[in-house]
Amino acid sequence: MGSLVTSWKSESAASGAAIIVANHSGTVPVDATMLWMDVLRHTKPPTLLRPIADHFVLNLPFFGTFATRTGSVGGTRPNVGRLLESGELILIFPEGVPGASIAF
Repeated sequence: MGSLVTSWKSESAASGAAIIVANHSGTVPVDATMLWMDVLRHTKPPTLLRPIADHFVLNLPFFGTFATRTGSVGGTRPNVGRLLESGELILIFPEGVPGASIAF
């Protein structure tokens, strides 16, 4: 499995709305979890990254509840618009569901 290396200023994430776009691979969203933790640990004040999920992901047993409780939001345009208008930092994997079939 790979590793995560980031280089950014925490002030940029704390100063307003932004979108983090990344490639996604594998069925288990380890990459999303690593990014989520990196943002939480390296922003001052700590900032919750809001992953955007495909609608079915939030309905999965156990994982859907976990994803919702950790800040994931259904990937509709109105939801994303509201998050950005509220100044949230969001995470989008543009390849969506097909990315889950890509090997690490």
